[in-house]
Amino acid sequence: MENAIVNLVLNGLSSEKAARKRSEETSFEFEGKSVLIVNGGSIFGSAISSFLISRGARLVIYDPCDDMSDMLKRSPSLDVGEREKIKIYTLEEYGLMTQQLLLRILGECGPIDMVVQDIGVGGSEMSALSERKALLNKRLVENFHMARNISETLDDGFTRKRPGKILYIAPWAWDKHVDAIIYETIKASTIALAKENSRRMHDLGVMVNCLVPGYIGGIRGLSARDKKTSNPEIDSILKMRRLGDVSDIVNMVAFLISDSAKYVTGQVITVDGGIS
Repeated sequence: MENAIVNLVLNGLSSEKAARKRSEETSFEFEGKSVLIVNGGSIFGSAISSFLISRGARLVIYDPCDDMSDMLKRSPSLDVGEREKIKIYTLEEYGLMTQQLLLRILGECGPIDMVVQDIGVGGSEMSALSERKALLNKRLVENFHMARNISETLDDGFTRKRPGKILYIAPWAWDKHVDAIIYETIKASTIALAKENSRRMHDLGVMVNCLVPGYIGGIRGLSARDKKTSNPEIDSILKMRRLGDVSDIVNMVAFLISDSAKYVTGQVITVDGGIS
């Protein structure tokens, strides 16, 4: 009787089949779904790719730095079946991501269910040389322009069998230390792009959101358990007294592109431990 009451509270007056369906929707399984990941060689892009591969997704990855190709070549954990589910397009071979390249990808790989586009560059070198900073700034601006240029072409890329998802990942907080003005400009522009595309695409059944990461560990020898970053200014604003973890971002991405978020669109989700 006690179990029946608990089940009633949790599931309402619904059938066992409906309750099981809800449980399955929260398991973040992506078997059979096609995901386009733009900037797939970034720290977030590679982590998201690894997660989605483990959940059965078919990945189409655009990597402007060719990092993902190198990682796949070195990875002993992927079996033949998993490798066959991954198609990689690189800047060196195909150029910048444009409307024409996106149409080619759609022609070669078929319709997509989800798009995850990481705008950031992972510019964590707070004392980087001016040449390095200039390169990171150039890539940051290019990443946003690619997102904006292909946004309208994405309309024809989604299947109509189920709702589509677009998730923009704004530059993470480390990018601020490359150039604060460019960082704030690109972050605001990414948020604006997500909101505009959400308004424009909701009639198509496509949900668009934006994720804004804070200071995430796993770079420069730092993990989420580290309490110090060697930068007193940053340490003083970490309200949770630690850095975030890449898994914090991956878990939020998984939720936002899953069926569990089928009523979430036009939202800006900040994962920064409360510093904003």
